[in-house]
Amino acid sequence: GRDYKTSQFNRADAGRQPGSAFKLFVYLAAIRQGMTPTSPILDAPVDVRGWSPKNHEGKYAGREVPLITAFAGSSNVAAVRLAQQVGRKAIVDTARDLGVTEPIPDDLTLALGTGPMSLVQLTGAYAAIAAGETPVTPHGLADFKAPKKARALSKAELAGMRDLLRSTVHRGTGVEAAIPGAFGKTGTTQGYRDAIFVG
Repeated sequence: GRDYKTSQFNRADAGRQPGSAFKLFVYLAAIRQGMTPTSPILDAPVDVRGWSPKNHEGKYAGREVPLITAFAGSSNVAAVRLAQQVGRKAIVDTARDLGVTEPIPDDLTLALGTGPMSLVQLTGAYAAIAAGETPVTPHGLADFKAPKKARALSKAELAGMRDLLRSTVHRGTGVEAAIPGAFGKTGTTQGYRDAIFVG
């Protein structure tokens, strides 16, 4: 924080809900199954066994939109539908592949980032997209020993995710970060208790 006397809360290591920033793993899992940023997804109200997630301010396209449009606008209903299509296991496997070790909810709420995780792990996962390889191991010690060799992400994974992350910054929920070469994703929790941007 800005002042340790005011707040001793560890913002880097504490478990907090990432909100929509978790959608990175949902969409990467979809790309790994052959989808592209132009693949269609329905952006309309959805009911999952009595659970009805909502989009921000209750706005829906009411039709199929490309994944890139749903990602840029951070559509919750599209993310839940996408999670239904690709399956929870694929999403969890993708998160684990990008270095997330923390528990992930055992239901479709995972698509909306309801499971707490540290910003260290979340930013490490985003850093893998920037680096083009995974895992990226966050560290701060001078004598840090690099782990076993990282695995390169495929061209399709990188091109697809970078297109999605660029769209958020240039025409989506992250437009305030629209500097040249920027990529990223916003994430908020209910009532804006936490509001983050990872890029």
